[in-house]
Amino acid sequence: MTLAERVDEDLKQAMRDKNAAKLGVLRMLKSALKYAAIEKAGADGDLNDAEAVQVIRKQVKQRQDSIESFEKGGRAELVAKEKDELSILQTYLPQAMSADDLSKIVRETIAEVGATSKAQMGAVMKALQPKVAGRADGKTLSAEVQKQLRRGTTMKVMQSARLQTRYICAAGALGLTGVAVAGEGGLLPSFLAEMRILGRMEFCTSNAFTAL
Repeated sequence: MTLAERVDEDLKQAMRDKNAAKLGVLRMLKSALKYAAIEKAGADGDLNDAEAVQVIRKQVKQRQDSIESFEKGGRAELVAKEKDELSILQTYLPQAMSADDLSKIVRETIAEVGATSKAQMGAVMKALQPKVAGRADGKTLSAEVQKQLRRGTTMKVMQSARLQTRYICAAGALGLTGVAVAGEGGLLPSFLAEMRILGRMEFCTSNAFTAL
């Protein structure tokens, strides 16, 4: 049974039980699912479970926004109503991934895609969506991807800084001047910038670099 079929069956049961609150929520959800299916493939279109979960998440987000708004307005009765509807909708969502599982799958996907910066975030998100299959909302997923891509960039800078430290120290040992080192692909200015970013003003003690 697909998720959309389950909603249909539960709607019929709500009608038999004369559960007006649940019936109202499921009718709105069924309409949203049908609209999404038509947008996807016309009047005879169907949604797979991953696509249906995305529709349900939008419905959940609407309730969450309404709850926040009504709480600010002191509308306790409407807050309670929206929370009841939210609890019904959440029964159709898959169990959320743990923070550790989410971190692991994001890390593995970044490696698979070969992403090294935020410029490739779109490619990472596209590869992640089918793997996550609705077990994490878009905001949480996006935040984790950004965090790990930033971490990867920082590690790259640190590795580059260590490499350039060795290069400059070696150049100093050979008696090269600071100007000469800077002329070798602009390494010296880059090194200084990265050291400042990392808060590590580590310079060689060679006389050629003491002026820095």
